[in-house]
Amino acid sequence: MVIETSGLATPDTIVRTLMLDNRLSPNYAFGRIAATYDVLNGRQSLRAFAEAQAQLAAAETVVMTKLDLLDDADRASVEAEIREFNPGAEICASDAFIERSGGWMDMNGAVEFSSVAPPERCGENGPAPFPHSPNIQR
Repeated sequence: MVIETSGLATPDTIVRTLMLDNRLSPNYAFGRIAATYDVLNGRQSLRAFAEAQAQLAAAETVVMTKLDLLDDADRASVEAEIREFNPGAEICASDAFIERSGGWMDMNGAVEFSSVAPPERCGENGPAPFPHSPNIQR
């Protein structure tokens, strides 16, 4: 099951519910947290919204969107910004994430999945865990 929250949600409540609710936890195994990062507006969102900070801090995988609007130098800069905020996150492009997750995008931009297997990592090896930015608190 994939839960897509919205730009206004923080992942902690959902994770806590799935892991601790006696009715849900026997039926679901928690997988991973992935967050999207709009490469054009992400920096502004992080400054303006605590929810954006919480999403990026909790993410094991950060999926960059709108990469077609950047050149290679700008992409490297965005990846460095993400790394600075969450050094342990895996970072990938949206098309790579969708493909490795067993999904495809239809003509309207909706993503559909062909299997229930958990998404593979976007890179060869997963990143080592690191603490999140010190300005993220519960």
